[in-house]
Amino acid sequence: MANIQRIELDQLAEQLHSLIRKAWPVSNQIWVDTHMSDRYLLLVSGQQAYEISVTDFVPVTRADVDAAPPHPHADGGRGALRFVWWKGRQAIAFDVPLYLPLPPDRFPPLLSDAQEIYLFVVHEIFHLIQFSEQRWTPPQRTFLAKEYPVPTNPWLYRTMLYHALQRCASPPSQAYLAEAAYWHGLYVSQFPETAKNLKYYDVIEGSAQFFQAQIHAAALIDNPADNEARRAKAAELSYPVSPAMQQWLLQNVNGSYWIGEAAGAALDVGDNHWRADVAAGQSPMDILSSTIDPPALPPVPEAEIVRENTALIAELNRVIAVQLEPVIQGFLDKNHVLLLLSNWWEMAIDPSKEEEIAEARKNTVLVTTGNFVSAAVPYALWGSWVGAYLLENGNFVIKNLSALQGNIQTKDQMIIPLNPAAPGFDLNDGVLTLSTENMYGTLAVEVIVDDDGRTLLVAS
Repeated sequence: MANIQRIELDQLAEQLHSLIRKAWPVSNQIWVDTHMSDRYLLLVSGQQAYEISVTDFVPVTRADVDAAPPHPHADGGRGALRFVWWKGRQAIAFDVPLYLPLPPDRFPPLLSDAQEIYLFVVHEIFHLIQFSEQRWTPPQRTFLAKEYPVPTNPWLYRTMLYHALQRCASPPSQAYLAEAAYWHGLYVSQFPETAKNLKYYDVIEGSAQFFQAQIHAAALIDNPADNEARRAKAAELSYPVSPAMQQWLLQNVNGSYWIGEAAGAALDVGDNHWRADVAAGQSPMDILSSTIDPPALPPVPEAEIVRENTALIAELNRVIAVQLEPVIQGFLDKNHVLLLLSNWWEMAIDPSKEEEIAEARKNTVLVTTGNFVSAAVPYALWGSWVGAYLLENGNFVIKNLSALQGNIQTKDQMIIPLNPAAPGFDLNDGVLTLSTENMYGTLAVEVIVDDDGRTLLVAS
């Protein structure tokens, strides 16, 4: 693949300039007041640097790029992208070695280095415009926890929604739009809490993905200003539902991107006021469904998609169970003691264990990370915890062990169930020594027995 290969910076700068000079001048046709033409992309690698604009690409000094005044907007992703000021204009400083090579994921298929950087930069610039320039008023960003076991239907409905939208991308089909409205309505009515939690991402990421897809298409056609040709090219580049796409849609908030892209494409052929409605906090799909009557008869989900969705979720739950069931069952077993720690973000990091922690993270299964909720326990679940911490009286290292998190003993804390009969557990005179595969360290603890007779070890 191209982006596994080393590429010379001058060649990369030339390729990026070719995309930028074609598409950025028409950015305001795609989304009003997205001024791209007066921005710079500053590409750096080692001591080399290039200034890229719609007019040219020229070498500059790395020192000047590093000294560019920072923009107040937050950095982009992966640490490779910074917003800065350059020659009195807004610019993006992009450190190529911090971004490439990209991991060879099965989906979405990797593009050339230049296209991958271009898409990432465009997407992050759109976020800058949303928050720092146009001052959008998005929905409240709510706590986003994943339900365990992962239920089947909300993701099936979202998959069927995207499937209907993608099929009607070119040309628009009223029948498929009606199907999309049906699946969206079913999803919102049956899973209102999930819909509420994802709405922020449906608005912010869905619109950014629409813009990214359209400005990518504009760079690949003969006349970027030809709206009809641009929309047709974007539809051609969209991904149909496949097993790989279905697996991708199950991960985090990925569905918000693709549904937003496809719903925006359907809206784009009509009244352009929808963009203002999105900026005011409505998702592209909410706007689209409000203009469409559902079908007279409920559509039947395609059997192949249902089978794949069911199999993927069963496998996903199996993988997550390996990580979460030990902590759930440990909490439910009253013979396990509960180690209570400050929230992980409140504890001091042990810098001496940086390499060891980096190695442990290589063994982390991504889908088991982050926050979960389960009806089996009264606390939130924190999956695949990796870290090294210094306490006031002790230290510990934790490697892909899950924990509970919530208010216990009148304080918000991390809760780790431990089996006192297991090898590697030693409690002696207020000192807990752990030496297991997933956790080791020495902690001073206060031993408390709660009203239920449960032993609590409060780290001090």
